[in-house]
Amino acid sequence: MKTVLISADGHVPATLRGIVERGSTALVEYLADELSGTPQPEADRFVFWGEGDQPALRTLAESYLRDATAEIRDGIIYVSGTAEASRPAIGLEQLFTWPRDEDRLKLAFLTGA
Repeated sequence: MKTVLISADGHVPATLRGIVERGSTALVEYLADELSGTPQPEADRFVFWGEGDQPALRTLAESYLRDATAEIRDGIIYVSGTAEASRPAIGLEQLFTWPRDEDRLKLAFLTGA
């Protein structure tokens, strides 16, 4: 399963990156600014990571959700470093708070969610 990991600033916690990498056949990383205004890359799953409130990251995730097929939409995951952060309108099963939801995220990647 090809995964695209998108972050606001490139600083993804090593443990989080490891979970995503182990649950993927291929991993490609981008900064949100690199993808803004460009076509969505080809992938099976998109993981958005932001520490705190990241409006540009949230906006990009929302555009991916809006434009994605149902199959890809289920593969869009948003991970935030704080529960209080503003998050995209996405299903609760696709929202994670790091590190609180580490076990739930591991399970999602082990089961191919």
